[in-house]
This record gives sequence, structure tokens and C-alpha cells, in this order.
Amino acid sequence: MNRMINKTKKIVLTIIAMVFGVLSFTTVSSAYYVGQQLNITYSQYASNSSIYCVEHGQALRGSVAYRIISEVDINGKTSTDYTGKQITHDDNAKLAYILSADNGSNKDSGPVANGIWNFMYTWMQSVGQYHAGLYNGFVSNSKGNNSHLNSEANDYANNLGSAQISDNTNKNNIQVKAYQRNGQDYLRIGPFNWTFSGTITGVTALDQNSNNISGMIYSSFNGNSEYWYNASEIKSGRDFYISIPADGNVTRITQISATASIDVKGVKIWFLEAKNGYMQNLIIREPH
Repeated sequence: MNRMINKTKKIVLTIIAMVFGVLSFTTVSSAYYVGQQLNITYSQYASNSSIYCVEHGQALRGSVAYRIISEVDINGKTSTDYTGKQITHDDNAKLAYILSADNGSNKDSGPVANGIWNFMYTWMQSVGQYHAGLYNGFVSNSKGNNSHLNSEANDYANNLGSAQISDNTNKNNIQVKAYQRNGQDYLRIGPFNWTFSGTITGVTALDQNSNNISGMIYSSFNGNSEYWYNASEIKSGRDFYISIPADGNVTRITQISATASIDVKGVKIWFLEAKNGYMQNLIIREPH
């Protein structure tokens, strides 16, 4: 153990925190198109988890004739309409988050339906009206009930704007201590503290020879009790420790880097205008 403690004095830490957002997109449907004529009944609307009203309180009775006036695809913060025009705005991310969620079994009382009524007017003002075929009057400003999706969408958009790790570690507080776990000798290094969005998918540390250090484990403390977890469970803003095997091979840690996966919401939206102006306008969503 004395040899282990001496080794701890020789370890020098240089922290480089890096993150790479992993974006994943899939092919979306081409079942609908701009100019298409549709007839939709209330029962079809109520039973279809993809169709939503954007004019709270407007009527939908009998079989209503609609025309698709626009098509917009949102990936992250960028929306692209059917002419290819692109707009980047935080409100795109918020709308995509709302439209990607589960509405539950009751159409008009679900979080998606109410989230749309609470936010679609804002999106139309900031983004939608500037896309081909859309205009302010397409959506009403009549709000729905509170939806948890509205506050969650704000948090999502704010986090999506920061695809990097901020290293909050106080380098003066980093300590290296020897300990044993499950019969294995380790050196515990930390505490580290990073701020990031998404989920950590991997941590890599290089030794004095620029070789990867294997066998690393991660832990935090709850009072005096230490608990261990995988790299994916490192939490933004929470102190954590990295432990490396105390086998005498590592005398210097020259770099620590991290990769993270960011869940980017995407949705394709078709905008359905009622031919009779007193009937409610609709959208069809297709998350991807």
C-alpha cells in the first residue's frame, strides 16, 4: 500500500473535456403532399394519433373538406419547407419536442393536444408565417390546459443549443487516493464536475505514453457512502470520480475526453386548411 501511495504523488492531470453530438435522422413518409384534398370526420380526428387541431374551440362537425397548404420538416432547431427554405430558431426545437411526445388515450385532454394549443401560435409568429403557404391566421391564440410538454420543450431547446462539455472542475481540489474494491487496488481521482446536455456515452483517458487507460470505473459520494456506476450515468453538474487500476503502469494522465449522445427531435408536419373558414384547421404530425 505504501508503494501505491507514493505512486499517487507522481500522477499529473491535464483535463480536456470534449463532446460530440450524435444526430440520427430517419426517412419520413411521403403519403401527403401540398395541394392534396382530404375529407376528415371528427371520429377520424379523434382516433388518429397523428392529427391535431390548431384552433382551440373551433368546430369540426360532419365530414370537413381540407387542403394541404404547406409541409415543414423540423430537425433540431432548423425547419425546412417544401420549397427548400430553411429557418433556424429555438421555437422549432420546442415544437418538435411537443409533436414527438405521446398524447395518451384522450385526444383533446392529452399533453400533445394542449401543448400545441399553448405554443403553435407562438411558433407561427416566430417561424411558421415565413414558410411557404403558411400565414398567421392559420392558428388561433386560444390556449389549452397546462401541459408539462411546454416547460420540457423549453429545457430541451436550451440544452440543444449547447453541444459541448463545460468543465467546472476545481483543479485545486483534485485529489488522488488509493483504495481497494472487490479485491482490486485502485487510484481514485477527483472530484470532477462537468456541465453538458445529452448522455455521456464514453470517457477516454490517456497515460504518459498516449495509450488508453483501461479498467476505469466511476463513482460519486452520498455523504460518506461511495457508489459506483457506468459512464452513461455521470450527471451534468454532479461531482464524480474516476478510478484507475493501481497496477503501476500509469504515472501520468495526459488527457481525459468524453463523448455524448444528444437526442435530437425531428418531425414532419402537414398543414391542413379547412375549406369552410369556421371549421378548425388541422396539422398532421410524423415524428422521426
